[in-house]
Amino acid sequence: MDEQSVESIAEVFRCFICMEKLRDARLCPHCSKLCCFSCIRRWLTEQRAQCPHCRVSLCHPSQSAVVQ
Repeated sequence: MDEQSVESIAEVFRCFICMEKLRDARLCPHCSKLCCFSCIRRWLTEQRAQCPHCRVSLCHPSQSAVVQ
């Protein structure tokens, strides 16, 4: 495997919020983007209750946010 292939694979496993290596990965059920649990939790509590990539609501009707 060449260096360019390794870099491409590494991009897949990078958090799209912090752009770092994934830690305790979470997947958006709508767009399948991966992010760190701490990043998406912070986004959902401090920003908006929606995916920062596809903007679909991540709120459950009876809860404040799906990711806890």
